[in-house]
Amino acid sequence: MAGTDTTILALAGVGAREDKALGFASCERHLGASEGVNVLVERRSRDEGTGDVEYSYGISNVEYTVLEQHGIDDTPVDEGSDESAFPANTNVLYIGLGKIREGLLSSPRGAFPGMLVNLSKPAMADGTKGGRLETSMQNIADVLTQRSKGTPLHPSRWGDLPTFVLYTLRRRITSSAKKKRNPDQSPPNLAQTPDGSFLDLVKNAADLLDRCGVSHPPPQTGTVEDYLANGPGFIFCANPAIGPLWQVTEQKIARGSIGERSEVRLEIAEIEWADVHVTGSLLVEADSPLGATRQTPSGAPTLVFDENECGRCRLRDVKITNAGVDWHADGTTIWSAQLTRTECCEIRVEGDGEFDAKGVTIKGDARYVVPAGWRLQLRPDRDDPGTIVERWTNLAAAGGGPTWNWAYEGGAGGDVRLTLDARRVGHHGSSMESAKVAVAERRAAAAAAAREGRSQRAPLREKNGVGGSVGKSKKASASREGLPAR
Repeated sequence: MAGTDTTILALAGVGAREDKALGFASCERHLGASEGVNVLVERRSRDEGTGDVEYSYGISNVEYTVLEQHGIDDTPVDEGSDESAFPANTNVLYIGLGKIREGLLSSPRGAFPGMLVNLSKPAMADGTKGGRLETSMQNIADVLTQRSKGTPLHPSRWGDLPTFVLYTLRRRITSSAKKKRNPDQSPPNLAQTPDGSFLDLVKNAADLLDRCGVSHPPPQTGTVEDYLANGPGFIFCANPAIGPLWQVTEQKIARGSIGERSEVRLEIAEIEWADVHVTGSLLVEADSPLGATRQTPSGAPTLVFDENECGRCRLRDVKITNAGVDWHADGTTIWSAQLTRTECCEIRVEGDGEFDAKGVTIKGDARYVVPAGWRLQLRPDRDDPGTIVERWTNLAAAGGGPTWNWAYEGGAGGDVRLTLDARRVGHHGSSMESAKVAVAERRAAAAAAAREGRSQRAPLREKNGVGGSVGKSKKASASREGLPAR
């Protein structure tokens, strides 16, 4: 969850830009929850020799098991609220290694983790009740302080501390699934369960889709019991590499709709979605969403990030209509994607392949597989718009490399603006088989022309021109390429 939108990038950015030692990503905390809190610690000490008073300040965490020991009363943020006045410690951290090293060397107190015994979850061994020995990072945080002699540090300078805390919505940073939901509990409790965590995921997706201009049903309709019995209003899961910034995602995914009880999964990074309407189930998967995997000299496989070697998908003015998920099928576990689909539209892109659909309606159960090195276009038939025509292109024969890519440009205030750069490329056939034949014929004609050119005298070669025969081959191939798919 901490990878949602700006959370991790903001945490790292503040820490690196301001040369911080330690940073906490924090959020709202339920009153009485079994999780630590983040606090601003003020300590006062007096020099026994001079009598001078010195204050030290730092952001630290206090484990929930020792709140009372530190004099912290877990009170609500407002009267009658179930939210604590103290923000939660999520264990999502920024670590400035150099500063941490200096802190550990300056004080032996911080060199060892804090130890405490947690008796809130008792354990039994041979009939003897015991607890759990835990270590905490509190000791490290406590030596990373800023000092002020004589007078307390003014609140306007709290931002200058070597430690810091960032605050965001809870579901943008953490939604733990620590325990299995008790099906016999009434009313049901989703806290810290996979069911509750998945609902938070869908709520985040709803917020993202709102920014993208994609209409959708509410994530949850009715009571918690209704959600557990029927599932969420929709499912939208997307690879974070599409963004991860939502500002980037909303430029790649724009307009359209996701119908009631529909499912969209986008396991791909390079995508253009424009005016796409899904009723049912749409699954898009690239087996190389970030680039190719290569063998290192040691023999270990290594992912090489390369936008020229990842799969691509363009969906423009497309309607997907099918029966979708059978939500009440036996064995359904929604949060783990154990679903039975009556029908779905599945698009699988291998390697650096490309899928491009525009102005079409894909109905019923459909599966498209695009091999590496190929582009598949879906277009409406000119004579019968309800019929889909396939156009296959061999990317190597079309000049190599992708036919389109997103260009990124940084703007004022940290904005990131995207533009889509595309080159016009024809197709080689109305099926992959006919495209392979056309490409083979073209290559054979080019090779024959090259051999003929080498066997003739240079003046004759210039007069006749090798390009003439190649051009005729291209024209002949083009006359075959325009045939509609059968």
